[in-house]
Amino acid sequence: MVSFPFALRFLFASRPEAPAKALEVIYRLLVTHLAHKAGFRCKEVPTGAVTLVQRFGSALNSNIHLHMLCLDGVYVPRSVGGLRFQAGEGAGARGA
Repeated sequence: MVSFPFALRFLFASRPEAPAKALEVIYRLLVTHLAHKAGFRCKEVPTGAVTLVQRFGSALNSNIHLHMLCLDGVYVPRSVGGLRFQAGEGAGARGA
């Protein structure tokens, strides 16, 4: 979950395009980190994430935050074609 300071929450509530820009930056940081851990550049290997933007808290207050599910690894090219999943350091099982 990604939460934001109150000043940004007010900005996000008044400008609907602002959370999308913040999500782009957060996703780019995650992808770059995962690719570097695997020994690649971020443009060389794909990964994946799903994000839900939640706009209200439990009291229906404007509390914009993100719920993000991100793969802990990247897909690296195989020598025979195709891709294989390579889990990040500290992840449980390695990809096949």
